[in-house]
Amino acid sequence: MLRGLLGDGSIASTLKLGLDDSTSRIAGIANRVANAATPGFEDIAPFSEDGIETPEPVDLEREMVALADESIRFDAQARLLRMSYDMIRVSMRQG
Repeated sequence: MLRGLLGDGSIASTLKLGLDDSTSRIAGIANRVANAATPGFEDIAPFSEDGIETPEPVDLEREMVALADESIRFDAQARLLRMSYDMIRVSMRQG
C-alpha cells in the first residue's frame, strides 16, 4: 500500500524528482553567478564536453531572473509535496 503512495510513479515521487531537478538547476545558476563574480573570469573560457571552447558571457540579470523563477517553482513543489505527505498521514491515521 505504501509503495503505491510513495513509490515510483506516485505523486510524492514525482514531486520529489521535481525538487531534485530544481535543486540541480539552482546549483547551476549559483555556479554561473559565482564564476562571473570571480576576478579574472574573463580570461578563462569555459569548455564544452568535447573540448571545444565555447565562451559565453554571463548575463547576471538573466541568471537572477532564472533563479527567482526556479525558487518559485521549488517552493510550489515543496508545498505540494508537504500536502501530499499530509494527506497520506491523515489517511493512515483514519485507517
